[in-house]
Amino acid sequence: MFALEYTITLIEPVLVTTLDGDPNDAVTLPYLPGSAIRGTWVKAFCKQNKIAQLDAHNADHRALFLDGKVCFLNAYPQLGNLVERALPTPLSVRYKKHEKQSVRDLAFDDSDDGKQWKSADTPFCKFDGSSIINVGDRRILNIHTQRNRKSGRAQKDDGAVFRYDALRQEQSFRGIIISEDQSLLLKITSCKPVNAWIGGAQSAGYGKVTFEVGEINESWTETGSDEDVDPQRVVVTCLSDVILRDQLGAYSPNADVLREHMGIAKEKLQVVFAKSTIVGGFNRKWGLPLPQAPAIKMGSVLVFENLSEKEVEQLELCTQNGIGERKAEGFGRITLNWHGALALNTSRENDTSNPPTRKGVAQEDKAVAQMLLERMWWQKAEQRIEATANELREKGKGTIPPKSQLGQFRSVLRNGMGKPSIIEDFIQHTQSKKDALKKFSRFRLNGKTLFELYNEPPSIVDIKATIGSADVYNPSPLDRHKFKTKLLLEIVVQLSKKEQTA
Repeated sequence: MFALEYTITLIEPVLVTTLDGDPNDAVTLPYLPGSAIRGTWVKAFCKQNKIAQLDAHNADHRALFLDGKVCFLNAYPQLGNLVERALPTPLSVRYKKHEKQSVRDLAFDDSDDGKQWKSADTPFCKFDGSSIINVGDRRILNIHTQRNRKSGRAQKDDGAVFRYDALRQEQSFRGIIISEDQSLLLKITSCKPVNAWIGGAQSAGYGKVTFEVGEINESWTETGSDEDVDPQRVVVTCLSDVILRDQLGAYSPNADVLREHMGIAKEKLQVVFAKSTIVGGFNRKWGLPLPQAPAIKMGSVLVFENLSEKEVEQLELCTQNGIGERKAEGFGRITLNWHGALALNTSRENDTSNPPTRKGVAQEDKAVAQMLLERMWWQKAEQRIEATANELREKGKGTIPPKSQLGQFRSVLRNGMGKPSIIEDFIQHTQSKKDALKKFSRFRLNGKTLFELYNEPPSIVDIKATIGSADVYNPSPLDRHKFKTKLLLEIVVQLSKKEQTA
C-alpha cells in the first residue's frame, strides 16, 4: 500500500460539524474528516485543470476521486513538533478515578478489582511501548449574532445568537492518502492544494488552512508497526468510525456484525469495548447534508483468541483495505495489536503551539460593552429596590405624613436623581421648620424616619450588600446615590397610594 502524507495547519478556526444538538449551536468534530479533505483536493484539481466540476464519465476523474481506488483518511492531530499522527484513544483504556497517572488497558484484563475506572477524556493518543501520550484537540468558542441585511445589525425579529465551538487556529493535523496504485498518488500530488478552506462558515472567518505535502511512502502502516500477528490473541482497534450493514441491508453499529464482516467465528470473540455514533456529512455540490447513518465509533476494541491462519489473513486484508462503507472518505480503518500492555504510564502532550494573538478591542466597542453591563446591573438593582421597598413599608409604624408633603418630597426626589444637593437642601429646609419636621417624624420605617433612611449607613443602602458583589460592573458614586434615591422614591410612592385609599 502506497501512502501520501501531508500536514494541514489551521490559519483560521475550522468548523466541521454534524447534524446534532441545538440548531443554533455548532460543535466541531475533533478531527478533519477525509470527506472534507477529498472535497478540498477536488476543488484544487478542478482549478488546475480549468474545469467547473468532475466528469463522472472520465476514467481519470473516477479513478482519482470517485471509485474508491484512492482513500482520503481522516486528518488527526499532529503530535507536538513531531511529524507523527495521533490516533483515536482505544475505549478499553481507562483511568483510575481521581488519579490520572493510573492507567489500565482492560483489553488485557477486564476483571473487577474493586476500583473505579473511567474512560479517557482525550480523544487521541500515541502508544510508546508501555507509555501512552494523551493528545487533545484545542478549541475556541465564538459567539455570533445574525444581522439584518438591510440595517446591518441585529433586530428584534432577526437577531438569533449562534455559538460556534471550533478547532482553534495555529494547530496542525496529520493526514494520509492511500492507494495501491502509485501513479494515482503521483497525480494527486501534482494537484495538491496550498491555501484552501475546509468546513463551514467560511464567509464568517472560518476554515482557512495551508497544506504541506510530503513524499510518497512505499511501506506505510497506520500505526508504524508491521510485526507479525500472534493468532492466540488479537486485539482489533477501530481507527475511524465504521459503517456496516447487516444481512438484511440495514445499518447496524453492532460488534457482532463487525465480526461477521471480518469473517471470524462467533465463539472466538472474547471481549468487546464498543460504542455507536451517528455519521453524516455535507455535499457542497448539492448544497445538502448527506444521509445520516449509525456507525461503530472510532476507538472501539474487539479481542479475539485462537484464530486460524485464514482468519488472520482476512484481518490483515481488512487492515490494509478497510472495512464497510465510505472507505474512500476515511471510514472503516482498523488495526491489529496496536496497544499491548495491561498497565500504562501516562503523560500529556505539551502544547508547543503559540496561543492565538488576541486583537485589541476598539474604544467604541468598550463603550458599548460598558453600557450593556450597566443596563444589566440596573435591571437587577430595580428588582432589588422594589423588593426592599415592600419589605420596609410592611415594617412602617405611626402616622403617614400628609399627602401634600409626600407629593412635595416625591417631586424633590425625582428632580434630585442626578443632583444630590437638591435632596439635601430640601431635607435641611424641612428640618428647620418645627411643624413640618414633626409630621415627617411621626412615621417610621424599621425605626427610621424617611429623612434618616436617606442618610442610612452603608449597612442598608450599600449596593454591594443589597444587590451582591459587583464583579463585572463597578457602580459609581452617582449610581449609589441613584440607588438609594430610587429606593426612597418607591417607598414614598407606595405610601402616597396607601394614603389615598385610607
